[in-house]
Amino acid sequence: MIEVKNLKFSYRKKLIFENINFTVNSGEIISVLGLNGSGKTTLLKSLAHILKPQCGEILFDNINIADLHRGEIAKIIGYMPQKSEGESVSVFDALLLGRKPYVRIVPSTTDIQKVQEVVHFLKLEDIIYRDTSELSGGELQKVLIGRVLVQSTKIMLLDEPINHLDIKNQIMVMNLIKEIVKQFNIIAIIVIHDINIALRFSDKFILLADKRLYASGDHTIITPETIKDVFHTDVVVNKSDKFSFVVPII
Repeated sequence: MIEVKNLKFSYRKKLIFENINFTVNSGEIISVLGLNGSGKTTLLKSLAHILKPQCGEILFDNINIADLHRGEIAKIIGYMPQKSEGESVSVFDALLLGRKPYVRIVPSTTDIQKVQEVVHFLKLEDIIYRDTSELSGGELQKVLIGRVLVQSTKIMLLDEPINHLDIKNQIMVMNLIKEIVKQFNIIAIIVIHDINIALRFSDKFILLADKRLYASGDHTIITPETIKDVFHTDVVVNKSDKFSFVVPII
């Protein structure tokens, strides 16, 4: 379980958010929703300890992340940024970079085996020796998620993992994330813009607005009133089978 208590972050004197409190259990996918500039990426970077909050605690199984060394944090939390760094390497080497927290001098047999397991799990055998610069958007996202998976973490922090993908690859990537979370019983916290994709694949939601946590919880918090307050847009929330979906009123 990850527990966030009274988290606050500012860039110099500019407050981004404060009083952020929520808990997440293993085996859950949590979508972070909010307007552009509401602090979603900053929240993810704070959870990964890439950015240091001014106050508050981030606890994983009652261990304060701030008390751990960078290498220890990397064995618990895997972070995938919005944009890849664009390095031109083979898919195998890109995945192997996920073992960096464990490698001392050269990769061990265990490191190589872990990469091979992820290649098999993600069905990447056909592209394993291709250059990452030659991959399609969907293939590259699978490799970037695979790198986090190779890291053997308990928490995946994914910043817009379906950005710039067509609907087919959006669904493929989200199905992949869901399969990883359930099979390995880990936590995935995802920044995402598509509310309907979030509703389809997420267990819980974190809504940011006005420099604070507006609401957190399951699907029941996604209401027309909530969307109006957070996104300043009138919508209706309908249900199809067991899933809800949001339709803007234009």
